[in-house]
Amino acid sequence: MQKLINLLLTLLLATAAFGQKATITGTVTAKENGTIEPQPFANVVIKGSSTGASTDLDGNYRFLVEAGSHTVVVSLVGYVNQERTVTVEAGGSVNVNFELAGEGVEMKVLEVSKERRTETESAVLMETRKSDQVVNGLGRQQIAKSQDRSAGDVVKRIPGVTLVNDRFVMIRGLADRYNTVLLNDVIAPSLEADKRAFSFDLIPSGALDRILIYKTGAPELPGEFAGGVIKINTLSVPEKNETRFNYQTSFRNGTTFRSFDQSQGSPTDALGFDNGFRQLPSNFPSTLNNVSNADQLASLGRSLPNNWTPTSHTALPDQRFSFLLARRMGKEGAANQYGNVTTVDYANTSLAYTASNYNYNAYDPVAQRSDTIYSYRDQENVRNSRISILNNWTALLGPRTKIEFRNLFNQLGEERTTLRTGSDLDGGFDVKNYAYRWQQRTIYSGQLHGHHDLRDDRTIVDWTAGYGLAISKEPDYRRVRTVRGLND
Repeated sequence: MQKLINLLLTLLLATAAFGQKATITGTVTAKENGTIEPQPFANVVIKGSSTGASTDLDGNYRFLVEAGSHTVVVSLVGYVNQERTVTVEAGGSVNVNFELAGEGVEMKVLEVSKERRTETESAVLMETRKSDQVVNGLGRQQIAKSQDRSAGDVVKRIPGVTLVNDRFVMIRGLADRYNTVLLNDVIAPSLEADKRAFSFDLIPSGALDRILIYKTGAPELPGEFAGGVIKINTLSVPEKNETRFNYQTSFRNGTTFRSFDQSQGSPTDALGFDNGFRQLPSNFPSTLNNVSNADQLASLGRSLPNNWTPTSHTALPDQRFSFLLARRMGKEGAANQYGNVTTVDYANTSLAYTASNYNYNAYDPVAQRSDTIYSYRDQENVRNSRISILNNWTALLGPRTKIEFRNLFNQLGEERTTLRTGSDLDGGFDVKNYAYRWQQRTIYSGQLHGHHDLRDDRTIVDWTAGYGLAISKEPDYRRVRTVRGLND
């Protein structure tokens, strides 16, 4: 019984205490788009205390306070804080509504110029997805992972592409003459005298930004192709300052530290060009068709260099080095920014291998065999030297204009010495032949390019002024042929 009396007393005391409290209620609204809207989750507190509440979804709030004078403060992100002082009596209630005003912030205009990255995996993937044509491609980020040395090694990784002679591209089974190559959106020069074909072994992989292969037509692509259009883009404005030097040496099985035959050459062969050592004598006629005198022919023959015997030496390991200097000028986010990329690549390699050549007559059904016409064994010794220089300048003039000056120079020299031994059974003699061939190729591509965004990617003007040079020389190609009877 005593416990029940104590409980009733406790409830009476609590009720009496509650009766001394006062209630503050109200609604918080604000003007949005011309209409008054309730503001949920606004903070309503008594200034200088922890007493308060948050508005519900309808903007209403309610809490208890002690009787007396209080300052009610309302705050909400994006609006000006409001205060209002009210007086409440014990057990009473007062309604305090608030209409908040937006907090105006004056912002300065800031233009940020940033070059869109095109060499990353995600950038190339996004471009292929957005394209209306059938297109495959590789970016610099993927190329760096593959460790490929030339554009030819890179492009043969793309589906539907086959590389012929390590130089020419075949797309979907169509020969190189049915494909078009664009170097920085300009048709690439050809080094072949009898066909339109670009040598992909000339461009080192380190100079590539990305390669895209379009297999269907589009209004912005050249229409003179049946296989595909290959777009090669070289490095542009760098993402950050970078200086890199790389040196590689490699051992080639069957070649390195073995006997290697070569013809006498010029001191500049290691740089990919002949310094004039292989030129004809100054008094040598341009054609021998008009020379009929035997003594004159003999005299002209004796005036040629007596360079008919190869020299043998030990093949050294392959040598390769590359140098990259990338500089970005101008503060990050500035309206005008400038960039320069310079790369120098050099390679000097040797390759020795043996090739077997056979030719047979038609199958004889009586003897049930095909007689051999000839059987040759060719010992090939090939030495390649290449130097490649890329120098690109880029100017970002505000967020809508880009000017680029792009230069690419390649010099490639190939010396091939062939020793052929074997038998010509049809002619009835053994052979021992020599062939000495030197070929040098030069390619230069220079372009001045402008990109102007006139109306937020809806009106774009691109222009390019370009110059291309391709030179292929094959001086002093010599062959020596010796024979003896099969039984001698």
